[in-house]
Amino acid sequence: MALNTLVILGSNTVMSRNVMRTIASIALLALLYANAAMSRDVGVEQYNVSAAEHEYEEARTGLADTTARVKAQEKRIADEQARLKELQKEQAAAKARLAKARVDLDQKQKALDRAWSGGK
Repeated sequence: MALNTLVILGSNTVMSRNVMRTIASIALLALLYANAAMSRDVGVEQYNVSAAEHEYEEARTGLADTTARVKAQEKRIADEQARLKELQKEQAAAKARLAKARVDLDQKQKALDRAWSGGK
């Protein structure tokens, strides 16, 4: 139908062609602009993904480092708890030795006191 209109117009056909070219140029520019805008959006999204990947890697590495430090601390605590138990055993043995020595001292002190008082 548009071709028939162009043919009927005759001398206006050149003007209609110019109008059609202008419309086509505008459509092409709009398409290029939309494509450029879309490209900018894709570029921005690629940057955002890259930044998020970097943050994820740093967070993953941070977790791995912290987990390793926690495990090392837990091992130190376990080692220290074992050492504490050993020291507590030594302490109990030292207390028993002290109590035995105190009893022995008291017995010997009484024997000395008896010897000084003439064996009474």
